[in-house]
Amino acid sequence: MPHAAARVGHTRTGAGVAVRFAEEYAESVESTVDSDACSMRRMTKQQRNLWVVVIAAVLVCAAGWLFRDLYLRSGGTFDCGDGPRRKIDLRDFVNQYSSWSVSFEAEAQGKGKIATKLEPTQTQQMSEALQQADEFRKYVVAGYNACAVTKDQYARFGARFQALDALERRIAQVTAKESLTATDKSQLQQLVTEFTEVSRNLRQ
Repeated sequence: MPHAAARVGHTRTGAGVAVRFAEEYAESVESTVDSDACSMRRMTKQQRNLWVVVIAAVLVCAAGWLFRDLYLRSGGTFDCGDGPRRKIDLRDFVNQYSSWSVSFEAEAQGKGKIATKLEPTQTQQMSEALQQADEFRKYVVAGYNACAVTKDQYARFGARFQALDALERRIAQVTAKESLTATDKSQLQQLVTEFTEVSRNLRQ
């Protein structure tokens, strides 16, 4: 009987150890889950803060761009001796006189669709002409704002850029064809030559 009692005592002791182990393990698991939940909450909060910063930055940039436009457009008029005028930026000039130029420049250089239909010499001519036109366009805008370009000159230069714009459209129409005939190639060469001459004479 003493041996039986001892065995019962050992069994109860083993059960107690198992219970304690289970309780400790459960507490450990609960602690781990709580820690993971806290980490997830911290991560979620960090992500939310990051999105807040990104959205705020976008809004600030948009507001700055809008303020810049409003400043340029409503900054008042000034007189350079030939009547009142207001400050302009490059977009104003492009929209008014050479709206086709942006897409044309992208397609007429490098591996653009128009460039692939041009001969190497024509590509070089177009690249130089486009660079000259771009530089002079910037000069006209800056000169107009600084009273270095009169209103009459501005209108005259604008008309020349409109002539360039019309040539760009005609070149784009010819090169849009799947394949060019001999007549198309001859016409294209004539247009490129004319475009180069007009670009070279923009300042005159």
